Amino acid sequence: MGKRSKIDQQQKEQFQGQREAILKHIGGKLEEQFAKNNVNANMVATATQMKPETLYKIRDGLQFPACETIIKIKQIIPELNLNWWLFDQGEPSLQMSDILLEENERLRKQVQAYQQAIQDAKQLFANLVDTGEKTEV
Repeated sequence: MGKRSKIDQQQKEQFQGQREAILKHIGGKLEEQFAKNNVNANMVATATQMKPETLYKIRDGLQFPACETIIKIKQIIPELNLNWWLFDQGEPSLQMSDILLEENERLRKQVQAYQQAIQDAKQLFANLVDTGEKTEV
C-alpha cells in the first residue's frame, strides 16, 4: 500500500468520523425539540404522513434529513430555528415575531403572484377584445 493510499484512507476515516458526529449532533437536537414540544417521532410522522423510521434514523444520527423532511418538521414545530438545528447558529427557538415575519413574507409573495396573475389575465382579455373589435370592423 502506497503513501497516498494511507493518506486517502486516513482522510476518509476522518471525514466519516466527522460526518457521524454531525449526524448524531443533529439527531440529538431533534430529540431535544421533540421533548420540549411534547411530541415524539410517531406523532410527527403521523401528522406529516412520513415514515416513523425516517425520523428514527435522523434522531439516532444515521441519516441527514432531506429537504422535504425538514419542511415537514418545521410545519409541526414552527418555532424551530433551522439555523440552530442544522448549523449551530443562533438560538433553538425563533421568537414569535420572527415566525410572524416569515409568514408575512410568504403571504406577501403569494399576494404578489396573484396580483401578477390578475394583471396578466386583464392584459390577455384586453388583447382578445382589441383583436375582436378589429376583426369585426
